Amino acid sequence: MSLLESQRSILEEIDVLEQSISQRVQRNPSLLPSSQKPSDVTISSSKKRPLKEELLQQHELKFLKNKYRRHCSTVLGNKDTKRNHFEEESNKLKDPAYEFKLFDSMLNDIKQHHELQTETNQAEDISKIYRMYSSAPRVEEKHNKKDELKVKRKYILSAAASHIDFDGMFTPDELYGKYLDLFPFYETYKSIVDHNVTYVEYLSIYDQVPYEVVKRNNTAYSKYIKDLAEYLLKFIEKVQPLSNIDELQEGMTKQFSASSKIQTDGKSNDRGEVYCEACDKLFAKDSVYKGHLSGKKHQRNIKNRASSESDIPNSNRVKDLEFDEFKVRFLGEKLNDYRSPTISNAERKAALTDRERIAETISIVGDESDYTTINSTSGGESDSNESSDNDEYNMKDLPIGVDGKPIPYWLYKLQGYHKTYECEICGNTTYKGRAVFAKHFNSAKHQHGLGCLGISDDYMALFKSIVKIDEALDLWRRLKKERRIKEGDTENAIEVEDEEGNVLSEKDYLELKKQGLL
Repeated sequence: MSLLESQRSILEEIDVLEQSISQRVQRNPSLLPSSQKPSDVTISSSKKRPLKEELLQQHELKFLKNKYRRHCSTVLGNKDTKRNHFEEESNKLKDPAYEFKLFDSMLNDIKQHHELQTETNQAEDISKIYRMYSSAPRVEEKHNKKDELKVKRKYILSAAASHIDFDGMFTPDELYGKYLDLFPFYETYKSIVDHNVTYVEYLSIYDQVPYEVVKRNNTAYSKYIKDLAEYLLKFIEKVQPLSNIDELQEGMTKQFSASSKIQTDGKSNDRGEVYCEACDKLFAKDSVYKGHLSGKKHQRNIKNRASSESDIPNSNRVKDLEFDEFKVRFLGEKLNDYRSPTISNAERKAALTDRERIAETISIVGDESDYTTINSTSGGESDSNESSDNDEYNMKDLPIGVDGKPIPYWLYKLQGYHKTYECEICGNTTYKGRAVFAKHFNSAKHQHGLGCLGISDDYMALFKSIVKIDEALDLWRRLKKERRIKEGDTENAIEVEDEEGNVLSEKDYLELKKQGLL
């Protein structure tokens, strides 16, 4: 491929990237962080998007933005470093006699190249690769009555960004970036402190480092602080993908250097703590530091350091620990808006049943399994007919809620309303949902059907979950047989003896006596 063609193809992709980014922002302006929204332009969105969908598209925008910058850098770099190549190829294309020999030769090369390509390897329109919902598999696509293409909402990513593993990015407790998941750090915290705290209490104090109840010269504490700082930074990167993480880290470093002085031997820091190089230990107060100077351990450490020429005093460990503690405080303040929801969620989860947890997870995912109409040109949702989604929604024959509107589809499936059950005893009546089906066994209609089969009221409770007439009649025959056997056993249970000493049942004795045979 010539340099001119390479530049042309990159510029074409840059143009497609610009259009793709604009379409997504126009569809949902909330994708842009408040710091990046233009103050002199008002952009309005048609409706509020689900949290998962919005965050997923922000990660896609990050991917598109990074690719856009790389392509721009490549084009500008080629322009500066390969200027001679451009001039050579431009001179070759000059044709003062207008014979078009070179043009015809290049055209034939292109035709031959595409003739050799199989149908599966043919180049696809680059705009389709970056189109929304282009990651949807063909088997998931369908058409409505107007022959409009419809795909599931969960395939909102473009084919170019289909590699983004959004589900694997968050833990279940983070619920797609809605809450913090500090439980692993809470377990570590309990192992390094002397007193017990609940998880809710820990969420209130996790960033108040250094902790008063922890010895800071503990190796486990240093690792805990470092891991906690890394988690908080990664969480910000996950929930704010369009923010500049490098700028955030640079700001942390500058602020730490300006506000915090690393302790030197015998000098206190801004919190009154004093560091001893010989003992490699941090003391809480100056009086404690001075008191340990006359101790045997301190004197022995000084002699050991003096006798070893290769032993260079090193306070890097303490320096790194203080910086990690500063990062925890700094990032904890940045994520302060997540603290209260996380605490409320932790308190609520303690009282949730498994069914309620499933319902909560489904609600945050939203109706991503529903189908939506796609615009054939932009790949976005069709705006020409806003009622298309409502038509699809109403076609599902959803039950009406207390607000007069159909209940959400996720709740419809959770309650099992999409499953039907038929009862032959009720005249082949169909019931939607397991709960409604189970409740109908106590209804007057079902009990009337049992009565028509000759089943007495005393035995109707035994026919619960039976919907076939043959099964009900078979059970009724077995119950009547058992009843007759039981009655016969009861009658023959009492035995009497006549005057001659013959033993017979009380029923037979009374019958013979009544006939005068005894």
